[in-house]
Amino acid sequence: MKAKSELARQILHILLGMCAIGGMLILWKLTHGWHYISISIAWLAMIAYCTVVYLHSRKVKTPLDVLFTYMGKRDSFPGEGALWYLLGIMLALSFLDRFLYVIASVYILAVGDSISTIYSYKNKYVQSFFKGRSWISYLAFIIFTIPISLYAGVLVIPLILICTLAESLDLRINDNFLLPLICVIYFRLI
Repeated sequence: MKAKSELARQILHILLGMCAIGGMLILWKLTHGWHYISISIAWLAMIAYCTVVYLHSRKVKTPLDVLFTYMGKRDSFPGEGALWYLLGIMLALSFLDRFLYVIASVYILAVGDSISTIYSYKNKYVQSFFKGRSWISYLAFIIFTIPISLYAGVLVIPLILICTLAESLDLRINDNFLLPLICVIYFRLI
């Protein structure tokens, strides 16, 4: 059951990132104010998140309770992964103004982190020295995130390698925030 709930968690992780990218793409095509609207939507999502966590802490039953009980088993507090994920997206939106840089950051967060985790559960007997994951999980991170370089340019490839390394180290920072932070620093420096 644990592997199934982790797989469901990672699929949700990817889907939320793809929805964020799709929403930003639609806004980018429709209006020049895509950036401000995206930040406003992220703030609304944060308010909704806080409301759901508050209701959950008060034992008020909501349809979203399944997310806390079924997928939130490894969180230190209810919705921890979702909080860091949302903060990571907000970080990218707040500090990056080029559309492709924001999209690349969200893509690396959504796809790279999830695929790495999925492959680490699938190949749990072949361990590496970093975070106890297999080398296949890091290779999967690279392979599945390289396609974003077709849109954001070849300058993203070193970023993908840096994020793969950061994903492999146990830095005591949630990956959902760490990866966008690295992306922001990288894109601000290039």
